[in-house]
Amino acid sequence: MEFNKNLATREPCLTAFNNTSWNLYKSFVVVFETRNLARAAGILGISRSAVRQNIRELGNQLGVTLFIPHQKGVMPTSDAGQLYPNIKKAVDLIIEAENSVNAFTADSPGLIKMAMSNTAVIMLIRDYMAEFCAAYPKVTFEFFSLESRPLLERGEIDFILDDDLFFMGSSLDTINLFTANPVLIAAKEFLRRHNLGETITSDDLARLPVIALRPSPYDIGVHTSPYIKTVSLDMTYQMVKALLGVGHFCRELLDSLADPDIVAVNITNVPLQKLNVVVGYKNLASREPCSASLRNTTLSKPARAFIEGLQKFCKRRYEN
Repeated sequence: MEFNKNLATREPCLTAFNNTSWNLYKSFVVVFETRNLARAAGILGISRSAVRQNIRELGNQLGVTLFIPHQKGVMPTSDAGQLYPNIKKAVDLIIEAENSVNAFTADSPGLIKMAMSNTAVIMLIRDYMAEFCAAYPKVTFEFFSLESRPLLERGEIDFILDDDLFFMGSSLDTINLFTANPVLIAAKEFLRRHNLGETITSDDLARLPVIALRPSPYDIGVHTSPYIKTVSLDMTYQMVKALLGVGHFCRELLDSLADPDIVAVNITNVPLQKLNVVVGYKNLASREPCSASLRNTTLSKPARAFIEGLQKFCKRRYEN
């Protein structure tokens, strides 16, 4: 866009307007910064061919060559180097404006409709729920069971949280929120009976009468012991409490039990399954699975704030 002054009126007048798509400029900035079309495509959430087409179209509109092939990526030309500072400023200003419009503040009201399991996930995110509600006191929640997948597909709830991977490979997109290391638990009396301390080995596991793993609809197949049982968390606790074996649990649930007779045990030389928590959601506008980027979903502002906050919370808690 170019402004010149009208000599008669001394007022600015519009002499030229380049109707270039915002997406072309955004693609230019990301490619300039990454020097790689594939990485730029990942950041932008579009295909590599779409990025290449955006760069080609922008160059055609401006009448210059912007990038040339170089080793495993691209290198900006001198023309691109001259354009970048100003285009970068413009792109950053537009993104800042978009963010300000989409900002969800403590005074913002809202309703979040979510489905979630009534076992591990509730215990795992209870601290986050308290943190979120304190930060956004005007947000209310409606909870549904995991049998509510049809409600999600019809757009009647925002998302589903689950502690298993049944969403993976389905028509619904998923976000891996966090991986929390589970613990093995045992009753103190059980350890005494089998002459075990709070650190046990794979050989110890092989000779124990029952190994109770975390719940799963599939055969986990980690151990080779014929005594493996795949059970629910509640049953795991009851089996451990009844001195029937060692249970595969999660730290948060163990802490919430506060049972003095149950202790965490360390294990050596045996890989433990990890607890993956995923969220499923659907693009309600197109009725098609949306990309994994939250920017491309139709999540409401409160639901988006909840998921983004949960991701940060879990990263802070489980990856540090």
